[in-house]
Amino acid sequence: MELKAIWKLFSSIAYSKATDDLRFVLAEREAGFALVLFGFLVGLPAPPAGITLRLLPFMENDVKRLKIRDASMDDIFGDLAGMLMG
Repeated sequence: MELKAIWKLFSSIAYSKATDDLRFVLAEREAGFALVLFGFLVGLPAPPAGITLRLLPFMENDVKRLKIRDASMDDIFGDLAGMLMG
């Protein structure tokens, strides 16, 4: 193998590894961002409402996934409360 081909192979591997690392970091930051905005659901202190409303458009995909997940789940506690209340 000539030196140019070896360099091309190593640079291709490095670019692939860097891309994978960036995707992982982006996913982790998105998860942290979602936790900041929706942390009140798990008992964390919520950020001020103005900041949350300004950042909410960036969470559009997460909100869509949350709505789909919510629609596909059964409300066991709601059904139980409905039976107990009448």
